[in-house]
Amino acid sequence: MNKYLKIIPPVLLLVIAFFMIAFPVTPDREFSENENRYLAQMPKLSFSDVKSGKWMEDFEDYACDQFVLRDRLIGLKTLFEKATFHTQINGIYLADDDYFIEPYKQPEKTEMIIRKINNFTKNVNCKVSLMLVPTAVTVYEDKLPKSAVTCNQMDTLNEIYDNVKCDTIDVASLLKQHSSEDGLYYHLDHHWTLKGAYYGYQAYADYAGITPKDMSSYNYKEVTDSFKGTIYSKINDYTRKGDTMLSFEPESKNITVTYPDGKVTDTLYEDSYLSEKDKYSYYIGNDSNSLITINNPDGVNDETLVVIKDSYANSILPYLVDYYKTIQVINPRYFRMQRISEYVNLSGADSVLILYNLNTIDTDDGMRAIF
Repeated sequence: MNKYLKIIPPVLLLVIAFFMIAFPVTPDREFSENENRYLAQMPKLSFSDVKSGKWMEDFEDYACDQFVLRDRLIGLKTLFEKATFHTQINGIYLADDDYFIEPYKQPEKTEMIIRKINNFTKNVNCKVSLMLVPTAVTVYEDKLPKSAVTCNQMDTLNEIYDNVKCDTIDVASLLKQHSSEDGLYYHLDHHWTLKGAYYGYQAYADYAGITPKDMSSYNYKEVTDSFKGTIYSKINDYTRKGDTMLSFEPESKNITVTYPDGKVTDTLYEDSYLSEKDKYSYYIGNDSNSLITINNPDGVNDETLVVIKDSYANSILPYLVDYYKTIQVINPRYFRMQRISEYVNLSGADSVLILYNLNTIDTDDGMRAIF
């Protein structure tokens, strides 16, 4: 036993030496594909930042983001915590049926959101509706560990719905009615699936006077079985298989999709993303697109719908394209052409759908630009 104890100090010294040597010589990464975010870079040295302590804070962020083998070490930490029966890892709950579910934090911008939506509604010349989608932490509440502590999304939803002056669409009740069904959300990502988005489409159809098609009428096909999304990236559990992603083709074969860079396609899907980490961008492309225009000359209604959205809307668009001649999709985080309300009025839109999930709407800076 003593022989093995003697080995520990030199091994630890070797490990420490390795990281001390490897850290300064390893090139910094600008972007983490695994986490789908830009990483902190070495902060510029300035006397004022050193004096205020800001430089040290920025350096800590940089050291954490650029740490050698960071993703692998997170994965090893996860395996250890699972083996010791942790129910929460890196802020993510290990829920029943192999779901990773992020908690809902206390919202901070509810009053601002209400004010912005009301200002927008007041200043556009068409009908405005709002759909707020609860995430898995609400719909799959029964799957959470008994020790889970999370704020109530429905309190936020009800506060916003009670105070906005536009129409509101109740998708939460419909999702909860189907909460016994598996696969409304991805196991390893925060988005709803095409199946979950179907119920969003059903709720919107009931509101808009559209007769929704039955789910069984869609010819879904599997496009990948290796989707490991944003929640997985916080845990890096290498033992987990990826999620399956589906797609289906709209009835119309004459659709054109125009992107901000001028690219025009005849499909709502971007196949190139299926070979990347950010597979969810398969649905109508990367979310950094500020304005996407979908034209369908075969649309049932000779109308233009404007969708102001976060990425949850990407999965509902395939269900809606057969009903409108034109759908204009705006991501307010990147839309810089003019005020969105002015653009909507000039576009001749017949209606606007604002669609966000309840997590994103409080953290998305795009809500500040919605007016």
